[in-house]
Amino acid sequence: MNETSSSKDLSCQSIIYVISEKNILPKLQSINDKITIKFTADSEIIKSRFAARMKGNLPSLVEKMIERQLTEWENINANLCIDTTSKEPRELAKRIFEFAKGDSHD
Repeated sequence: MNETSSSKDLSCQSIIYVISEKNILPKLQSINDKITIKFTADSEIIKSRFAARMKGNLPSLVEKMIERQLTEWENINANLCIDTTSKEPRELAKRIFEFAKGDSHD
């Protein structure tokens, strides 16, 4: 990642890393001009989304994993925090785009 962040060929491009494991965060610290975005939602909404992907059945192990991850990410800060509980994807994308255009990040 260090090589990527300092490459002149990539200086005007964006790279998006989507991570779901907290232990990956330290690896992102060396990336220059990064914007961190944290996506959240109500726990019941997240569980219902997972259940929908699993044909309506949410196994207890998956439910526990969701609860564990929600707890792990609770105190993680980001440049922008987006609650996806009730917003439309287009609205969320617009908010991210507008934020990225500004100078209010790292």
